[in-house]
Amino acid sequence: MTVSFDFDGVLSRPGWQVIAAYHLHEGDEVYVLTARCPDQGARVREEARALEIDADHVVFTCNRDKWEQIDPLGIDLHYDNNPDQVELINSKTGGVALDVTDLDPARYLLTGLDAELQKAENT
Repeated sequence: MTVSFDFDGVLSRPGWQVIAAYHLHEGDEVYVLTARCPDQGARVREEARALEIDADHVVFTCNRDKWEQIDPLGIDLHYDNNPDQVELINSKTGGVALDVTDLDPARYLLTGLDAELQKAENT
């Protein structure tokens, strides 16, 4: 599976870093997909490096909608805290986006990914 994480408010939080590490451990391909521009990316690159996410898997959309990157990168699942981006990804791509705004990462990991994925696919 290929997954991606928004940075600000998602991968910038320790709980979601654990989820990213879980995906990496499972052999998934992991991307960071952020609306930041490259010149604002030092912290993003640093966190990605700490998680052992490949540098070429850090994508800066520079305030463009993220859905434009989902299909070209082959992303199956995207984690984001912006409901507008989640809706665009779910309506315009073959991938599934999860709104993690009210989702506790620890509970998410314990209850399994499947339930949330099924719920997202049915919306």
